[in-house]
Amino acid sequence: MKFLDQNGLATLWAKINALLEQGAQQLFQLIAAVDAKINSRALVYSYTDVQGTAAKTSSPYYAARFDVTDPNVTQYQNGMVVHLRVPVAGHRTYGTALQINNLGYRPIVYDVNSPVGTRYEPGSTIVLTYNATQTATLYLGSGAQTVTGCWQLMDQNNTEIYNLRKNGGSRTMASGTARANLVFTKSDGTLVGINDVKTTAVTKTLYQGTFNPFMPIYYCSGAKATGSNPSAFNFYTNYGSIDLRYAFNCGTAVATNKDVWLRCIRVGSCEVQLAADPFAQQLPTTADGYLYIYLGFAASYSGFELYQEHPIFYHNGTELVHYVGQKITQTNSGDIVGSWE
Repeated sequence: MKFLDQNGLATLWAKINALLEQGAQQLFQLIAAVDAKINSRALVYSYTDVQGTAAKTSSPYYAARFDVTDPNVTQYQNGMVVHLRVPVAGHRTYGTALQINNLGYRPIVYDVNSPVGTRYEPGSTIVLTYNATQTATLYLGSGAQTVTGCWQLMDQNNTEIYNLRKNGGSRTMASGTARANLVFTKSDGTLVGINDVKTTAVTKTLYQGTFNPFMPIYYCSGAKATGSNPSAFNFYTNYGSIDLRYAFNCGTAVATNKDVWLRCIRVGSCEVQLAADPFAQQLPTTADGYLYIYLGFAASYSGFELYQEHPIFYHNGTELVHYVGQKITQTNSGDIVGSWE
């Protein structure tokens, strides 16, 4: 058996200290890497997560400001992604600004340095990427100031809703639709409006024909789209700040900050018809024989956002079921059997 003398013990202790120090450095590096990973992940903030302050339009001028508290964010990281449901409207000139954990407001921009203002109303969801090197204009005081670092829309060349625009020149209207209305697609590809009058009155006659719930639902922004080639109008698969009173006979009786569903009657496997009262903001808890098509989110009766995806549900007497159309099966005898799937 060998024993360490004082010098040997000192050498051993020095080696142990060196290993401990190396391990501590590796641990700190790991913590830093995890922290950076957390700060660069996609951060999702719901409508209730965000504190909103409206734009101030008289001196001193301020952009509409969004404040978020998130314990995982210690600094703004280049490339970090934020999904943000905005609580207040932006301003056409002064734009909008986002701050997380009091780390400083940074402007929200598109087209590199164009302010995101009135295109996104309360209830709209925007997807942002932080650019740590881009300079942008921020209104947060007596006038414009240039700051380094900004929140850019994921689509740098235009706004998200304009990427989802379909020009009317390639569409065929089976019936007319008024401005600020919802437009459905029939199985033959032609379009039909939910009504053809531009009014907020609660006495409108809604479309009573059939349409295909698995095909796109649009928002029409034109004055009045009619005829076989409505080239002057655009149809959006995603759009914010829609006034629901133009589409439905709902008046102002719209629950705020709730989803909107289209109540329909099933006609065959791939066609539906509007129910007598098609406007709904909750799903059934018992079987009622209707299909419910998801339309989007309403911050208010005049602050509805049409979403691009429209899942369909119905209650089968036991639970809510995702409707995917009529299931077609073939028996051994060759008979075709359909069932409501």
